[in-house]
Amino acid sequence: MTAWQAHFSWDNTTQASRRCQLGPSAVRSHCGGFIVVLDGDLLNHLDVRHSLRFQQWRTTSAAETLVEGLAQREAAILTELRGSFSFACWDVNRGRLLLARDRLGISPLYLRLQEGAVQLASWRGALGCKTALNRQQVSEVLSFGHLLSPTQPQLGVTGDITLLPGGLVLWIEADGQMRHLRWWPAWPEPTWAPLPVRTARRAGALLREELERVVDAHLPACAPGASPVATLLNEDIDSAIVTAIASRQRPRAVEAFVLQPAGADPAASSNLQALAIHMGVKLQPVTISDTQIVPWVEAALDGAEQPSAGGLEIELLTRAVGQRGHTSVLSAMGGHALFGGHPSHQIVPWLRTLTWCPPPLRRVLLSTLLGPRAERFSELPHWDAQALTIACRRWVTARQLRELNLPQLSWPELPPDPLPAGSAQIAWAELFGYTAPLLVRDGISAGQRGGIALRLPLLDHRVVEIALRLPASIQGRGHRLLEQGFADLLPRGYRGQQGSACDRAMQHWLLGPLRPLCQHHLQHLHGAMVRNHGLNLPRSWVERQWQRFEAGSLHWTRIWCLVVVAHLTTVGSPGGPTPSLQR
Repeated sequence: MTAWQAHFSWDNTTQASRRCQLGPSAVRSHCGGFIVVLDGDLLNHLDVRHSLRFQQWRTTSAAETLVEGLAQREAAILTELRGSFSFACWDVNRGRLLLARDRLGISPLYLRLQEGAVQLASWRGALGCKTALNRQQVSEVLSFGHLLSPTQPQLGVTGDITLLPGGLVLWIEADGQMRHLRWWPAWPEPTWAPLPVRTARRAGALLREELERVVDAHLPACAPGASPVATLLNEDIDSAIVTAIASRQRPRAVEAFVLQPAGADPAASSNLQALAIHMGVKLQPVTISDTQIVPWVEAALDGAEQPSAGGLEIELLTRAVGQRGHTSVLSAMGGHALFGGHPSHQIVPWLRTLTWCPPPLRRVLLSTLLGPRAERFSELPHWDAQALTIACRRWVTARQLRELNLPQLSWPELPPDPLPAGSAQIAWAELFGYTAPLLVRDGISAGQRGGIALRLPLLDHRVVEIALRLPASIQGRGHRLLEQGFADLLPRGYRGQQGSACDRAMQHWLLGPLRPLCQHHLQHLHGAMVRNHGLNLPRSWVERQWQRFEAGSLHWTRIWCLVVVAHLTTVGSPGGPTPSLQR
């Protein structure tokens, strides 16, 4: 991936060609009327070339394919592109700027509105300092683990940095007028008809055929002396399948990286080693020592541009992958969203049956059957599959926000839903309410900081569409569909576990060598400042969260979220930067 920056202004009196600066990596069309700067991967750009009239190619770059495609078809070329990408295209003759991102919003595109101009970049750090949190954003992060992602461009506030939503194209005219269009899912009629697949066996074969094609497209060119292919391996079935497919296509040329603390459980290590041997890959444990982990995590905190409950494990993994000489790595991110979701989502179909239940009776039933978990489902905007799915991931509830003296939040927005009712709607909400705004955003940002291109074959749009358009009876099988379709690539009866290797490593470090760093930051949350307003989270509440984490009743991502919030708020407090931990 090639990071880029750009600047477009519409109020100066210079020549039109000088009003848009796209940087040194920009590519000009053969006719000279279009200039493009691209970040990301156009997996099928050579195939797209065959459909264009222009054939006098100068290079084999994807940017040249894109600029000639835009010169011929303008934004219509987007529907032919495959991969993760973001770009800016300057139409010299019309004085117009066109901006777009891939369908799922994997490759970022940040905008910062100024007086009579807009700054653009493919990485947030290019547009200014870290996020200056406000109290509303703290509510968002504590509730969902990330800042909410709008589905429409938010360019109303001068100076604020915003992210262009995925699946959108935005035009900025010569006079500064802006208009946008959703191109995926196609709007205003985004309905996806179910695929004519009658059996789970046929569905598994269809998924396998497409996923093998996508993984092959993501693999680097096979050349003598080339570095091995790097993959991220955990104990889940998603990462095992991606690694196994890569190994089948690049025999004896795959290195599988897994995060492990020094002195990890021998039983867990032997299980992963047996899996790697079966797939024919070389296992590369990322065994960061207890003394090395502290400076690595301090560097991750300093590089954090916005608060998030995740990101730390992918930051450590991509850094280790880069130190081994790799420039890209395959990840199975997105598999949980498409195939089965989070375990807590299993109750969503039952919760939906309470739609017509009077709210008072519903509250009694939930409290009786779910106990303390029932509070997650209070004060929802709608009682539908999407809101309930997002609520399953909720941490701080509406009542708790009031007790913490934090503002209530707006519910996360999702792209237009093209799916019929059923398990596919749960997957859609998990995909755009958790995976894309948290896991993908953190992973891509960590990769950019480490110079690593994160490849996400399970989030290829055709794989996503196949998975979500399967008949409800088949799509609801979740991981069992993968177990059946890819059984020959894995050990007999292998079903995997969700995130166990990484979770054990993070639990070990946060309770061990990282404990002083965490507690150092958490003790500042009470007096932290957010945009000149006191945050004042009660010390007793913060201490209670740490106690729950120590007792094993709170996931490590929640504590890390508090640490990042504390770091980002105390950096801008009147007392100055938080001092480094004395070791």
